[in-house]
Amino acid sequence: MSNMPFMSGPRVSMNHRIYSVFTLRSGLRAVGSIARHMRRSAMKHPSRSARHRAGSIAAALAGVVAMTLAPTTAMASPPTSEEVGGSVAHHRYFSENLGAESGVVVYTPPQYDARRPLPVLYIAPGGCRDEEHWFTIPGVDAESLDAVFHSGDAEPMIIVSVNGSVGSDLFESPLADPFPTELVDSVVPFVDAHYATIPNGRHRALAGNSCGGIQVLNTLIQYPGAFSEIGLWSTGWFPSTLESFATDPALAATLESPRLEHGTRYLEARVGADDFLAGPNLQATADFLATEAGIETPTFEAIPGIGHDDEAGRLALFGGLKSFFD
Repeated sequence: MSNMPFMSGPRVSMNHRIYSVFTLRSGLRAVGSIARHMRRSAMKHPSRSARHRAGSIAAALAGVVAMTLAPTTAMASPPTSEEVGGSVAHHRYFSENLGAESGVVVYTPPQYDARRPLPVLYIAPGGCRDEEHWFTIPGVDAESLDAVFHSGDAEPMIIVSVNGSVGSDLFESPLADPFPTELVDSVVPFVDAHYATIPNGRHRALAGNSCGGIQVLNTLIQYPGAFSEIGLWSTGWFPSTLESFATDPALAATLESPRLEHGTRYLEARVGADDFLAGPNLQATADFLATEAGIETPTFEAIPGIGHDDEAGRLALFGGLKSFFD
């Protein structure tokens, strides 16, 4: 993938192009044939009136051909909305926090226009993998995402897949995770600088699958209000982490932040109905956030026939798209 965003222009039907070129060539052949005939006639009848008649007839016929060409060339534009697609770009950047390079993969929807900023959904991958992982999952690609936004089922948004390999200890304190700082200090400013975004927490969402979901939870605790909409997919704090809120004063204090409750406008939970690993943790985490932080979970979906895998993440992603920024 390119290091710069690929900006695709309006796409024109190839049939329209071929038909326009064919008609143009046919018209030019007709004009040439008429002109040659008139010249031969003028040479046989060299009187001034004959030459004048030949020139007038040729000019008139050329005008007729030109008028017939005008409608066919107009067929090439404008493109319909279904002909315009989104794009995917892979970026590398240097992180001061990490002292090394990291990356993001950015999808812009068909409606993206640099003159009209859009909200942004940041997604963290399962398995604490790198930024490319989401787009290796079958069914997660530009064409599939385009279909959602073309249908009108989701509000247009930029989607940023982040590097989940930054911090991957699922059992450490939420305050010790380096992922949230890298996301807020490096990734978000990079995206805001290179894309037409609405640069505030009310227009940012953050969601993650499995390990990525725990990173989302840790970001919610460390930077309340930085992302107003949250997606927890096949994830949840482990019981030992939930218990630590009662024994760690610094961690307990995070629950008292007014920004935690008031800065979180929407929280959703999605998990495979057959996920016996993350399912109980997700339910316990949702109950904990409702009781201790006043954050309710209006959407809690158990996806039938699905366990703990990337397919669960894909289904949660496409379900979440229809809910964020609604």
